[in-house]
Amino acid sequence: MKQSLQSKLLLSYIVIILMTLFLVSYFTDLQIEQHIATFYDQLKNAGFNPPEGMLHPNDEFVRTIQNSILYTGIGAAFGAILFSAVSIKYLTGPVHRLIRATKEIAQGNYHERVPVETEDEIGELTASLNTMAASLESHRHLQKQLITNVAHELATPLTSISGYLEALTDNVIEGETKRKDTLLLMQEEAQRLQTMLEEVRTLAAVEEPHYHIDPTSEKIEELTEKIIKQLQPLFHRKKVALILEAEAPIPDFTLDKNRYKQILVNLLNNALKYSSSRQSVVVKLQNDKTGLTVEVKDQGDGIPEADLPYIFERFYRVDASRTRATGGLGIGLAIVKELVEAHGGTVTVESKVGEGSSFILEFRHSAKLPKKEHPEPAL
Repeated sequence: MKQSLQSKLLLSYIVIILMTLFLVSYFTDLQIEQHIATFYDQLKNAGFNPPEGMLHPNDEFVRTIQNSILYTGIGAAFGAILFSAVSIKYLTGPVHRLIRATKEIAQGNYHERVPVETEDEIGELTASLNTMAASLESHRHLQKQLITNVAHELATPLTSISGYLEALTDNVIEGETKRKDTLLLMQEEAQRLQTMLEEVRTLAAVEEPHYHIDPTSEKIEELTEKIIKQLQPLFHRKKVALILEAEAPIPDFTLDKNRYKQILVNLLNNALKYSSSRQSVVVKLQNDKTGLTVEVKDQGDGIPEADLPYIFERFYRVDASRTRATGGLGIGLAIVKELVEAHGGTVTVESKVGEGSSFILEFRHSAKLPKKEHPEPAL
């Protein structure tokens, strides 16, 4: 037969109470004759000589005392049991609420919360349960958002590719030049699909606990300049200036070359998306005793203050309509954050609407960089 925690506690309390009262009653009754006889002797020694049968142990007076002890014990037992039942119900009430909440969460109702009424272990458990429920609710929201974003973002290039293929099949596109241009457009759409899938794969990889980077000593200024040259055509096409600034010669720095490139490419692509023609994006390098600072500053739309705490979260979009126009799954900045932290560094952002944004990466000399057992291929 299944017993609840409340019934088990009450039963244990009853056993303790009855055992205590039994022992108290037993030893009191056992010693009462001895104490009365001692009292009688003390009276005689003091010169008071009551009748011999006045304080005899079998006297009615002794039985009255014994009965009083018995009735008092029974009353105390009932009172203690009643108080125990009330206190146990009060103590186990939060446990029952936690059980109901966990059942709701197990059924997928992640909005369930339990009020924290105490500051003891039960209160800590309740707060932990609420935190877990909030985390699960957030993950479910992100999961739904991922499905929505992926469905939308994958649909656009797939529709384009399908349309181009249909046009080529039906010979709607005539001429070798137009066919080649169409194939190039299809290739761009396929590359776009591949990029999105690679982002998802990378984010899944960097969030694994065993993920490590492959640090080597690099000439940071040369490496950054090379990355900028590779992206220059994209910026030139949109008429956005891409500038590299270094306050002083930058000494060699230890980091993962491929991951640094991925960080910088993600930040520069993000800056390009929200920059307009005739604006500029500046990559600024600075080295001091503590480490290396890399700043990517643009003159684009800027980020509202209310959105700043969330922009590094997975799939978070500052403006759904704006970001859907520019494409992407909303995980580029999340990847940047994970990769920077894998280097033992930090990433922060400063932004004002209409004035642009500045992403600041700080890599420290003292950071411990564990090497990977199996380095990933260069990107």
